[in-house]
Parts: sequence; structure tokens; C-alpha cells
Amino acid sequence: MAAQAAPYAALTGGAAHRIATARTVPQDHYQRCPHGQQGDCVMVTAMPMRQHVEGGWDFAWVGDRRANTVQNGTLRQVRDDHTEGQKMRSWNDPYWAKIADSYDHVVTRSVLRDQPIDSARVPDPIEVVMLCTDQVSKVLTAQDIARILTADIRPRHMTRALIAAARARRNGTDNIAVTVIAPRTT
Repeated sequence: MAAQAAPYAALTGGAAHRIATARTVPQDHYQRCPHGQQGDCVMVTAMPMRQHVEGGWDFAWVGDRRANTVQNGTLRQVRDDHTEGQKMRSWNDPYWAKIADSYDHVVTRSVLRDQPIDSARVPDPIEVVMLCTDQVSKVLTAQDIARILTADIRPRHMTRALIAAARARRNGTDNIAVTVIAPRTT
């Protein structure tokens, strides 16, 4: 439901507005559900910004979905995950950093909950934009992802290569989803 509502919000606002609008749909739907029976999801959105507002891309996210860009041939992660594991890493304490991976599955923000939506604007030039689920970003190394995203192939082939590589290495039953966009820059 949230994913269907998000694109319409792009007409009136940025990437964060997409998630804010998308969150109202499941909130309304689950308003009368017993506690604990509501559905929920995590989301990342991206939208190109027009040149009259300096171009680039606007990203927003809640949860553990990833956004990456390739700029000047270099892979860059746009944001950090909203997970207990990421929170533990931010404490810069060796004990918590050591066990943080065990808590990466505990999401601290989601679409349904009224929590802050993080956003970031990445200026042009951007050669590739990749949005993916954690089963791609957690099983593939940054080097693996960069190798595929900087290959001289079309976005649909990059998408297929990332999914195939994640399937080959995956050690869980979580979903694998990837969107790759190669915007034209001037």
C-alpha cells in the first residue's frame, strides 16, 4: 500500500514527502486493528531534482533499505541504516561494535511508525543510482557492488548481476530487491 502511494506524492514534494504521504495509507488502513497485528514496512525513495534547484538526486529512507550512488566511478552509500546494530556501531565502543551485526535485523524506524524520515540530497554528476534491500547490501561487499555498478553495462543488466550475486551468497530467506538507474547527466 505504501509503495503504491509514494509515487503520487512526488508530484508535490521531495523524497521525504513520498514516505510521509505513503505512511498515511497503512496508518489509516490499520487504525482499528488490534495492537501487534498491523502490517509495516521499510522504504527508500529517490527522485531526480530539476536543474533549476541545482540538480542531483533527493533520497529519503526509514529502516534498513540502502541507497548508493556512483560518482566519478566511486561507489558511495547515501545513508546509514535505521537498525539497532547501526546504533551500536555509532557508539564507537569496541564491545558494542563487536556484537552489532547480531542486531542489524532489528529495525528502529519504519513506514507505519511516526518517526523522523531521514533525507539527503546528492549533487550531480551521478552516474548510477542503486536502491536495494538489506539482503543485497549485507551479503555483497562494497567492492562487489562497485564492480557491478561501474561495469559498462545497462542498468537492467546491473540489476540482474546484483540479484544473481546476492542469491549465490545469501544465507537467509529474506527478500532480494534491487533498482538501478543510470541517469543521463550533462
